[in-house]
Amino acid sequence: ASRDNLIVEMFSNSPPYYMTNSGCTSGNNDAGKNNLKDEWYGGFADYMAEVCAHYQNEWGIKIQSVEPFNEPYTNYWRAFSTKQEGCHFDIGNSESKMLLEMKRAMDAKNMGDTMIVASDETSINTQIDAFKALSDDAKKVVQRIDTHSYGGWKRTELKNLALQNGKNLWMSEVDGGDTAG
Repeated sequence: ASRDNLIVEMFSNSPPYYMTNSGCTSGNNDAGKNNLKDEWYGGFADYMAEVCAHYQNEWGIKIQSVEPFNEPYTNYWRAFSTKQEGCHFDIGNSESKMLLEMKRAMDAKNMGDTMIVASDETSINTQIDAFKALSDDAKKVVQRIDTHSYGGWKRTELKNLALQNGKNLWMSEVDGGDTAG
């Protein structure tokens, strides 16, 4: 396939260890609490923007979208766990602050045409709650709602929420078990 047809989304499982409350990239000691230190929202956004700019400017890989989260409002990500797919961010203020910092950092790196997307919650129902809890400014920054569909049943409600807010909707992850396709 041609590089022109490549769709690349950059996302983060975790900030670097030194930006975390636990000092560990697998999660907080209390898996239900934020793991990004309050003073590192801007620094983490700058780090993500630098990685995106490097891929695009140095390697010629166009970054379509960027997201600083992966299943952020869960209690799965515990320090020193063998699991490591995310960093807890509370819905509402915490996710909103991170999205606004991500937009600022991408603009500062001349990457403003890269879509900011959110928030790849584990469940469709949680995705609805998370988007609704964003600040008005954060909702404006989000150009596409990304969700996982491991749980939840409110597909029509999520579709309608996306339509009402003028957002595209993307199901970015599901595990079909032994099912292919």
